[in-house]
Formats: sequence, structure tokens, C-alpha cells
Amino acid sequence: MANNAQTVIDLDRKRMTAMAQKDIATLNALIADDLIYCHSTARLDTKASLIGNMEKGSTVYTSVVPSDVVAQDLGSAVVVTGIAQISVVAN
Repeated sequence: MANNAQTVIDLDRKRMTAMAQKDIATLNALIADDLIYCHSTARLDTKASLIGNMEKGSTVYTSVVPSDVVAQDLGSAVVVTGIAQISVVAN
């Protein structure tokens, strides 16, 4: 994975854009099947529950805007850190 830091940043931005645009096809393509997503509320989602909640409208991301994003290419993995302002309507 050497020199893939920018590629991973770009893919993560694509994921955030897809979340805000409710682009389920892109999310299905980008997100790993074994995802465990920990929300700032400590709620955990799998890929199926994250996308399922978006499809049925119980979680609606209206905006996802990243900033201060930095990626470290560690050879076999890339670690991305940063800030994201997320606007969401959750039932």
C-alpha cells in the first residue's frame, strides 16, 4: 500500500459525499462487508445496518464535511485522521 495516502483520503471523501447524497450503490461498493461503524453517540452499526437505516430513512445524513484530514501510509495500511462536521436526522 505504499504511497496510497491520497487515494485513501479521496475514497473516504467519496464515502462521505455518498452518505450525504444517499448514494446507496456507491456506499455498497466502498464499504467493507465486515464494517463496524462507531458513531459519536457510541451506537454501533454494521454495513447492513448503516445502509439499511439510510434506505428506510431512520438515519438521514444531510451534510458530511471533512476538514484537517491527514493520512499516514504505514505500508500495509493507511491511517486517516481528521474532523468531520456531520448533520444527521435520526429517529
